Amino acid sequence: MIIEKDFGNTYHIEQSYHNNGGSVNVKSVNVTVGHSKFWEDSTKVDNYSVKYHKNSNSNSNSSESVISEEKFIDKSEKFLNHESDNDLKLDAETVLRLISSLNGRLLQSLAWASNINPKVLSWDRLSNSDAHMMNILAKYVRKIMIETSGQSGVASTTSTDHNQSVMKLRKLMSDGYQCSSYQAEQQTLLKKKITMDICSEVEWYKVIQLAWPEATTFVDVGANKGYLGSLFVALWGGGGLGISPAKLYELAMKSNPPLWVKNPAGYCSDGKNHAIPLYCHASLRNQETGYCNDAREHVKVFSLDGSSHLASTLTRLISSVSSSISSSISSSISSSSSGSSSSISKGPTLGGIWQYQNYAVSDENGKAIFTKQEGSRNGGFEGGHMHNKVVDATTEEVDMTTVDDFLQKNGVKRLDVLKIDAQGEDNKVIHGASEAIRDAIGVFTFESTKGVHFTSSMVKELDDIGYSCYSTSRAGLYKYNGGCMTDQFIDDPRNWEKGNVFCASRHRVPLVAFAFDALSFPSLLENSKNAEDYHKGFINVKKFCSPFPSCVKEEN
Repeated sequence: MIIEKDFGNTYHIEQSYHNNGGSVNVKSVNVTVGHSKFWEDSTKVDNYSVKYHKNSNSNSNSSESVISEEKFIDKSEKFLNHESDNDLKLDAETVLRLISSLNGRLLQSLAWASNINPKVLSWDRLSNSDAHMMNILAKYVRKIMIETSGQSGVASTTSTDHNQSVMKLRKLMSDGYQCSSYQAEQQTLLKKKITMDICSEVEWYKVIQLAWPEATTFVDVGANKGYLGSLFVALWGGGGLGISPAKLYELAMKSNPPLWVKNPAGYCSDGKNHAIPLYCHASLRNQETGYCNDAREHVKVFSLDGSSHLASTLTRLISSVSSSISSSISSSISSSSSGSSSSISKGPTLGGIWQYQNYAVSDENGKAIFTKQEGSRNGGFEGGHMHNKVVDATTEEVDMTTVDDFLQKNGVKRLDVLKIDAQGEDNKVIHGASEAIRDAIGVFTFESTKGVHFTSSMVKELDDIGYSCYSTSRAGLYKYNGGCMTDQFIDDPRNWEKGNVFCASRHRVPLVAFAFDALSFPSLLENSKNAEDYHKGFINVKKFCSPFPSCVKEEN
């Protein structure tokens, strides 16, 4: 390893290594000690520092980071090599195993969908977007498998390290889909036709679950009514836990008076979604309803919001669902045990899996002034945010934390999914999650709307540490890195509102990034002459055809 000080506090680090072909590759990165380029307008967090303190000069307000060379080299080596217990080494065998596993899940899911109860075919259960995305992804995977293993599509690891198609696939997974300048141009043109949409969200979490059903740890910042928290519980924890956004909405509206007076189902109607997972093992799938009759007790979901009213209300709802499940299980055990004195496990409870906590989340710990909610006046209000003013009748003082500090205090060693919706404060929340992001969160998402900046420099720095980033729409994903979007387009103030941004770690969850690439516009446009032609295949507006799914044709 070579470490050179370029200028100021910036270091140039190079790591040389031999690849399988025997040639030498050099991986390099520039690191600014004391200030991270990615977290704009901040000098508070430095992932490479050992300790952080104010400059000893009493006339100076500047800050400096102190770091030993030994510690710096150790952290730099880990950064360059992406050392982690959970990072995947993408050798040929691993790549083919991953593709084969995704193919198996897709085939199982499509087999279920082809014999589905027609009542399940609806936007809030299995939508036409869900169906078309599964078909597009299945065709893409099948194409890859044939290219790497021949017409049989059966993966074989014999001499695969020297198979050019497998090497190409390994590069695709490690580097992500790379665009030509023409594809970047066409994706920009498509933006004029198809909007980046903040309400296009649930379907993309479903794709993540299909590609990565093993995820276990979730943090939902700006949790509001808890609909996305309950979505995570339902998709990854299983329908056996008795909760979904639709169930939560039903409980809230059955209260007397109803709990929410503002957008009771949420701005995007997420509360009406039944959280039917795209993947569920065939033995656990309820064929009539689509629910997965599973209950994974090791899944943990932490929902955080600055409203004390929301926190107390959702905690009460979660407790009521837990009690209902426990009573049901106890009744079932009682009727089946016939007086037996043997000890029988009652299984997981929702309260042990999902916690809703009252925190404002930012880039530092302390106290915050937050919008106050009251049941009959503005319960469920979705514009709650931090204020720069004293406490009055419309605000309250609450504890404030960073994501990194929250994870440490709650014993979370590594986070799988981080969702952020902080009403324009998303950059600060991301900054406060910098350690977790550097440690490779599987997927993190945020809402790039008014007040949130997602710049070309941020895209590049995330790409350098292995993240592929996308904006959601109803018809596919806009991809940022890999040359798929120009810096001029990303940084143009007219394009700053980018809807929901999803960033997936290629090192940690290569199948998620692979699936997102397959469903991104540059890939989808490969079979279209231009953006105008693709727009005609807008997947969200197509109706279900019969017999499904064999009738579904890949767009253009």
